[in-house]
Amino acid sequence: MNPLSSLAPVVEKINSIFENDTTTPVYDYCENLDDGRGFKIGFTTANGDGYELINAYCLDNPNSALNQYLPTLQNLAEQENGDTSGLPNFENVWKAEAHLTKTYQDALAFKTYGKPALGYCTQLGLTSTMAQAFLYDTIVQHGDGEDADSISAILNRTIADMGGSISGVNASGQTCDTITDPEQHFLDAFLVQRKNCLMNPANSDTRDEWRESADRVTALKNLLDTDNMNLQGTIAIKSNDYDKEIS
Repeated sequence: MNPLSSLAPVVEKINSIFENDTTTPVYDYCENLDDGRGFKIGFTTANGDGYELINAYCLDNPNSALNQYLPTLQNLAEQENGDTSGLPNFENVWKAEAHLTKTYQDALAFKTYGKPALGYCTQLGLTSTMAQAFLYDTIVQHGDGEDADSISAILNRTIADMGGSISGVNASGQTCDTITDPEQHFLDAFLVQRKNCLMNPANSDTRDEWRESADRVTALKNLLDTDNMNLQGTIAIKSNDYDKEIS
């Protein structure tokens, strides 16, 4: 199969609704959600991608005030530590300079989230824009690691539930049974597994925050039920917690 090379623009807009309550990227967002991942800036200070972003920016901007945080950010990334006590005034410094990091954020977002989401779509034989949106949003929230809460784990549980994948390959790249079910059925099963993960994650640090966010899966289920698999025209993101339209 030829790998997909770019995300449909609507994919990032859907994710932005869930992450920032707007279809427009919020580059200066910074918050500690107390979910074990430290400060979230689109990336996180505990998982290494936050350090990767700021380091890349600071290499080109050696006079940036963000340079002061690099040693701490590197240590936190190496330890996968969500502690923020060693990052005084980080939120204010980040917000003051975030507008200068847009190209760095966009490039890292595609590398960290977009490219893997497209890779899973290609590997599993998923061809719709809907699939791109679901997998991209899942990687942003769950990560693409090897833990039980990651997207690959959720996909493999979906494949076990479905009795195989559309392509005959699982999320780990291993051969599995090929199914002839419509892609919509596969994505429906995927949402079931993702919601189960949000309600009962293996990582107890994320439990409270993730349970509160489970309604984003309901919004995606409502979107799936429209049968608009390529997300053409005006689409609605609606549930108890969300009420937005994308034109």
